[in-house]
Amino acid sequence: MFSKKEAKSNGHGAGDMSTAVPQKTRTPMPSILAPDIRITGDIKGEGDVSIEGPLDGNVTARCVTVGPEGHVTGSVKAEQVVISGTVEGDVKAGEVSFTASSKFKGTVTVHGFLEVERGARFEGKTVWAQAGASKIAALENFANSGRKPADGGAPKTNGGAPQIKSGSGDQPRAATR
Repeated sequence: MFSKKEAKSNGHGAGDMSTAVPQKTRTPMPSILAPDIRITGDIKGEGDVSIEGPLDGNVTARCVTVGPEGHVTGSVKAEQVVISGTVEGDVKAGEVSFTASSKFKGTVTVHGFLEVERGARFEGKTVWAQAGASKIAALENFANSGRKPADGGAPKTNGGAPQIKSGSGDQPRAATR
């Protein structure tokens, strides 16, 4: 009855999809929790989360930013965390930054980079996780096998102190406490 060519369809009634970007190549849009929204419960995601209001719960994401008006009561786990607001709970991350306006009460477990700006209020403790924990576990398994590792011994540690590289190209040294 109709002699016109049918438009390509994705099975959901949409028209030509030849210009659509495949899902895998898109960068996820950051999730923003606005100051006028109160969240009670946990948030889990693979992208970036910006908390600009109150959150009573835990948040897990790739990058978590707590804005100046943000207030988290719960734990924060991410590759990177930037706190400008208030966090009451534990933080576990590779990189953590506390800006001058931040207020924190809890324990920070970090294995890469920690920055605390002048003026930040920090009440709690810092735990330096060993970034090479998997290497240590592998060496322990190797040691239990009865063979000797190629490097001649156990990994060298400095009691969990952060590593600081000097500008002269010297080897890393333990920070003094």
